[in-house]
Amino acid sequence: MTEKIYLRDSYMKELESEVVSSESGRIILDRTIFYPTGGGQPCDTGIISTLDGKEYKIIETKKQETMWYI
Repeated sequence: MTEKIYLRDSYMKELESEVVSSESGRIILDRTIFYPTGGGQPCDTGIISTLDGKEYKIIETKKQETMWYI
């Protein structure tokens, strides 16, 4: 299950996480600061940067069952 860090600190802008799974343009992180779409509030967007300097644009964040897909 993805730990929801944004529930503790909604102002956090950076976080180190590990990719638990990735497939078809989706990734699952072990923890996240990205808020998913819900309750009428749109989801967070942003950038994920890897240790080797690659960047991935996050265009949608969803909660699906017990995992968070980003």
